[in-house]
Amino acid sequence: MTVSLLERGVVAPVQISELQVRREDIEFRNIEQNRLRISVTVTNHGNVPSRPTAMSLQAAPLGAFVSWQDLTSVNVPSIGPHQSVEVAADVAAPRTSVLGDFSRVPPRRLLTAIGGSDESPPGRTSANSIAMTLRSLLRGNIQTEQDSELPADPLSLLSRPGAHWAGNINVLIGNHAVERHLAQALRVYAGRTNLAIFFVGDQPDEYQFALTGNGVNWDASLFDFTEMSSLLGSRSSNNVIVESKWIKMAACRMVLLAIQPPEHCEAGEIEVHVRQRSTDREAVVEFSLDPKAAGAGCYAV
Repeated sequence: MTVSLLERGVVAPVQISELQVRREDIEFRNIEQNRLRISVTVTNHGNVPSRPTAMSLQAAPLGAFVSWQDLTSVNVPSIGPHQSVEVAADVAAPRTSVLGDFSRVPPRRLLTAIGGSDESPPGRTSANSIAMTLRSLLRGNIQTEQDSELPADPLSLLSRPGAHWAGNINVLIGNHAVERHLAQALRVYAGRTNLAIFFVGDQPDEYQFALTGNGVNWDASLFDFTEMSSLLGSRSSNNVIVESKWIKMAACRMVLLAIQPPEHCEAGEIEVHVRQRSTDREAVVEFSLDPKAAGAGCYAV
């Protein structure tokens, strides 16, 4: 006699699709001087094919816990169980008006130049994101129509452009938001002190910092330069950021990364881990450093 699964106490597995994106799955690079390609690998960890869905993209200046602005959206096609697909969006690079030489621009002026974007917190979808989601259903896997311009690259504003735009990209898909904060192929100068900058916060909070990566051995240090008269002000104990210590910040602050790569150094990387006390969330600002990279890159003293 046939016995049903229910009578035997056997429960059939739940049939679901589960789309996921990891930080490392988000890549962006300049394909032309004035054009950036954002590529995202989306994986279905479920046991049934996913439905076509929209993925929204946001951007922010290079840093951690700074305000997002809506950028564009792409359509993610159906993905089979335990399969992945790469989708991409091409967007225009920002038209940067150089503020001046790195050594002469006051940090407050740079903060003003990168400020003013509307915040759309990670994990939430703004009204603009909803509109982009609806429009994306009519588009293919590579989005070429620009909805919004990328924020300015802070080093480009200071006459130190690199080969690729440096900044933050946030991917919103389903109920998930995944961020990548990246300055890649940034030129460093061996045997000299190299300076790069990024931004932290957009409201009063406390932050904790930690440095990882093989570039940490290059005498890597962090400084809060927001109140200095120039980015070449004194790097002393008065403005040093001590790792693992909670640092109070009343609003967006400018943080300077100082490193001294040795003579004949190879390429390296530094990851700045920033934890926000109010949310216990961590953001990672990545610096990919190469003495052979194109562009001016870091400021060397």
